[in-house]
Amino acid sequence: ILLRFFYPASEGLNLFVGNQKKPNIDLKVGRIPTFADSHGAHSVDSQALKFYVLLIGSEEAFKGQRDIIIRKTPTVKLKIDIQISESEFTGANFITNMAVLLGLSPDRIKVVAVPGTRRLTAKDG
Repeated sequence: ILLRFFYPASEGLNLFVGNQKKPNIDLKVGRIPTFADSHGAHSVDSQALKFYVLLIGSEEAFKGQRDIIIRKTPTVKLKIDIQISESEFTGANFITNMAVLLGLSPDRIKVVAVPGTRRLTAKDG
């Protein structure tokens, strides 16, 4: 089951599976979880104001050993001014760089072909 919650605050959530004492950051994915991900995979889409959690059943789950606990924790949001060269920004990690810049998930960005130049000519009437 993929749960989708309305969540207007994009930070401050920790998800615990079973009797974990520390949140497993490997379960936080930068995209909406799919059924190929593991139980407890989750993400926050700050643009759509949604929080996603993937639940996958198992024998351990029925015994309460794979329960999911979501805790909101106080956080401080910091802004960092990062400067990189244009060639680094537009290089191999362009989509990831744009996603970070715009605060989007990388799967929401698509690069399309744009013609290089177009010349307009004036017609005499």
